[in-house]
Amino acid sequence: MTPRSRGDDGALTVLVIGFTAIAALMVVVTTSVSAVFLARRELVSTVDGAAVAAAQQVDAATAYAEGLGLHLPLDERAVDEVVADIARRHPDVRFANPRVEDDTVVIAAERVVDLRFARVLGIESWTVRARARARAPLR
Repeated sequence: MTPRSRGDDGALTVLVIGFTAIAALMVVVTTSVSAVFLARRELVSTVDGAAVAAAQQVDAATAYAEGLGLHLPLDERAVDEVVADIARRHPDVRFANPRVEDDTVVIAAERVVDLRFARVLGIESWTVRARARARAPLR
């Protein structure tokens, strides 16, 4: 019987530990990217809904007094109230002041996503932003 060489002892353990660390890192990255992606989709949906709701706030007094013309006049105060109401229902979303441009409402918002698992990599949070435009055309 020939004596075994001790030079390779423990090499498999190092390899298993290395692959486990890589697999754990992949899980952390995948989980964090998924959380950011889903948060952005939710934010886009919220901002889009807010823009559509705001674009329906017609200024009836102006429409009756001046006529309709080429577009529906929007009530900026009512637009602000609708966006404020939606902001109260989504406390984690920060809405910018909505802009009214003729018959179009532009709304922008942002949300900070907490990345619990990515803290291992030194990333605690990520900010996602969304912007939506909705029009109230007169046809």
